[in-house]
Amino acid sequence: MTYTVVESACFVKDSQPQLPSSFGTLFDFDAARHRAFWGINQAGQPTIGVSTEPIGSVDLGAALAKAGFRDAIMLDSGASTSLAYRGVPGGLYSSSGTPRGCLSTF
Repeated sequence: MTYTVVESACFVKDSQPQLPSSFGTLFDFDAARHRAFWGINQAGQPTIGVSTEPIGSVDLGAALAKAGFRDAIMLDSGASTSLAYRGVPGGLYSSSGTPRGCLSTF
């Protein structure tokens, strides 16, 4: 096994952006929202990010695949989506102060 992931949605799988049908019944998967993502690029390096503008899941998957992601999953989406690095928020919104984790072993 190369990696194991618990995810809410997959934007890119095996270098291919995912089609709308791959999101099944996930609520509002293609609504324009800020989205945080985590993935592996073509060089095998883990990469994490957050959209700077609201975007739907299908369009974000296409953009991430074009940017060289081999695999990418959604960490969070919605108006309060943000990431922090060493305690400094990197998004447009301040954290609620409640840490949230993502189980992943890429």
